[in-house]
Amino acid sequence: MHFNYYRPESLNQAFELMEQSSGQSRYIAGGTDLMVQIKQGLTRAENLISLRQISELQGIEEDDSGVLIKGMTLLRDIETDPLVRDLAPVLQQAVASLANVQVRNVATLGGNLVNASPAGDSIPALLVLDSRLVLAGPEGERTLPLSDFFLGPGQTRLQPLEILKAVKIPAPFENSRAAFSKIGRSAKDLALVNAAVLIRLEETTCSFCRLAAGAVGPTPQRLEQAEALITGRTINTELLETLEARVRQTVSPISDLRAGEAYRRDLAGTLVKRCIRQAIAFKTED
Repeated sequence: MHFNYYRPESLNQAFELMEQSSGQSRYIAGGTDLMVQIKQGLTRAENLISLRQISELQGIEEDDSGVLIKGMTLLRDIETDPLVRDLAPVLQQAVASLANVQVRNVATLGGNLVNASPAGDSIPALLVLDSRLVLAGPEGERTLPLSDFFLGPGQTRLQPLEILKAVKIPAPFENSRAAFSKIGRSAKDLALVNAAVLIRLEETTCSFCRLAAGAVGPTPQRLEQAEALITGRTINTELLETLEARVRQTVSPISDLRAGEAYRRDLAGTLVKRCIRQAIAFKTED
């Protein structure tokens, strides 16, 4: 396994290196996914262009609209950041469940998203937060809803020269609550299914919600039919049982060596119901 390794210090240098390579280069962030793919022969690259030295791709900031997390920010930094804890705690929950501390000290948020795993733990949390991505290339920047970013396993709307520059997370709704949950073969394993919920209650009535799940289709997805089912209705045990059944009906997981399709359907319904219970500290009159 031989390749050239470059460490540009600006986005323009990175774009120039990629343009010169005639498609034979890959950007590399933490490398926790890409290097495994190269070793397994799943992808090839004559040149690796590291983004680690580009300062404008690192850091967490608050702006007028919410939180801005740069693409090369380490998952461990997100996990421990007080701003994220205050404004997007569901993302901290999700990130803390990913692999182990050693991996989170190397892996980046941008790399986790660009890897486009259907089971990516950060993705359902970012979906219910209505996150948007800032993509940068030689022609400038563009902004894209996270929900439109994924095309399939390992496939995104990134153009060949583009870099995921940042993730924009809007400020949370007043009185909204959120939760994340996952089940893997072990506590830190890749998710068999993961899910996230953001919900706002008026007394015991759901006035607004977003639901999302991963490893239940070719891409992580919002569960819009399930959202419509509970919006405007009183949250009680009967409704949550109906919601669980609706989620099972609407997801489309696959069977693989890790779990069967039917099992993943059951898990999806169970986890969405669990997330709602966790988010609202479920106490209602049936």
